[in-house]
Amino acid sequence: MSQLKAIFTSKKTRYGTFSTLTALLVIAVLVVVNVVVTQLDVKFDLTTEGLYSINDQTKKILANLEDDVTIYPLFKTGAEEKIFMETLEQYAAQSPHIKVVQRDPYIYAPFVDQYKSEDEAIAVNSIIVESGNRFRVIPASKLVTYSIYDGTLQSIDIEPRVTNAIQYVTQKYTPMIYTITGHNEAALPAGILDVLSEANYNTDTAELLLSETVPADCDVLVITTPQRDYSSEETRKVLNYLQEGGRAMILIDREQASFPNLESILEAYGVALNGAYAYETNQSRVLINARVFYPVMSPHDINEDIYMKGYNPLFADTQGIVTLAVKKNSIKVDTILSTTNEAFGKSNPQSNSQNREEGDIDGPFTVIAAVTDSVYIVDKTVTTKMIVGGTTSFISDVLNGYSLGVNGEFVVSALNWLIDRDDSDTVYVPSKMFSTEMYVNLTAQQTINIRILAMGIIPGVTVAAGLFMWLRRRNR
Repeated sequence: MSQLKAIFTSKKTRYGTFSTLTALLVIAVLVVVNVVVTQLDVKFDLTTEGLYSINDQTKKILANLEDDVTIYPLFKTGAEEKIFMETLEQYAAQSPHIKVVQRDPYIYAPFVDQYKSEDEAIAVNSIIVESGNRFRVIPASKLVTYSIYDGTLQSIDIEPRVTNAIQYVTQKYTPMIYTITGHNEAALPAGILDVLSEANYNTDTAELLLSETVPADCDVLVITTPQRDYSSEETRKVLNYLQEGGRAMILIDREQASFPNLESILEAYGVALNGAYAYETNQSRVLINARVFYPVMSPHDINEDIYMKGYNPLFADTQGIVTLAVKKNSIKVDTILSTTNEAFGKSNPQSNSQNREEGDIDGPFTVIAAVTDSVYIVDKTVTTKMIVGGTTSFISDVLNGYSLGVNGEFVVSALNWLIDRDDSDTVYVPSKMFSTEMYVNLTAQQTINIRILAMGIIPGVTVAAGLFMWLRRRNR
């Protein structure tokens, strides 16, 4: 008995008992915490891109929602995509006006059929968003994007599509954008058209030679680089539209030919294009070469949200915009994006040199300008607004590899400013990139700094540390 008592009172037994009780206590705490968390439905999104979360832009829209909205995910029972359902559940959690009701298309076929168009059925895994008598069908093919090169999953698009659809079914009016055609202009790229659709802008084209005026429902007139000049009659129609309080976005690439009539539209509002490619020599701004760079953002309503997010648009092959010395006193020209003071303009388009040459002009250059002209007519003030840019590159799909999301957000912000659209009416929500590989865009200066660190400082410190240790041991 004494031996048994000694066993239970020994230090080893006491430590063992304490360890066992501690382990049991930890397990009990974990069980309780797990039960509580399960009951509270507490979840944390630890993915880099926030794949399972909705972002602040969407939350802002949901906070201002006044109409009831029902979201119908058309997933087959038992085969729901977890990432999609968890995202939709967050919409319902953020607003009492949102209800998510799953409808298996194989079980509720008559229900689904009432939303299909005459020439296109609704595929399984699509989503329907409805409010009142307005609805939008989001095809399954629009919820994700796959790489055109190897077919791998590139981005998760459910949030921008669903948020866009909620805005569409609840907004009272959808602004109309018209792009002028008839001069061999390139069509707006598919990427930017998708961005405009996500921001709930309708788009169409207008050929002024075939109409008496700019379309009456035009909210923003978009003019891009033509291959031949406007006629005098077309120029008159554009100027009449602007003088009556029209809004326009004019983006003109540097061209060999001159377009006197088109240029006269800009000159009427106090601006002109300088015809010289902007070369940025500030290495902290340059991405690929001196003609591809991140412009400087000036304080302005257009830039406010983008700047606060730490974003910066990317420009390529842009010419500068000049404010004319002689213009109407009512005209105000604001710089929105510009080069640094270190930039120069290359007047010779045939030159491939990245260096300053004779005849080049000194910067800085405005690359995006906002023009406002407010005139008092009879008993009211008529305000004309224009966005003028020296390139169409920043809306091109060519820059998709960088991030059309950033440039697209800038375009939407500029359009909202043009038509005085409240931010709560439209928020552009970018897609969430899905990739096991991480790509980082480095400026030229960042590349130089990394090379110095990797090839100089780190090896140098390593060698010095090794030499110090060798000398220390040798002298012992």
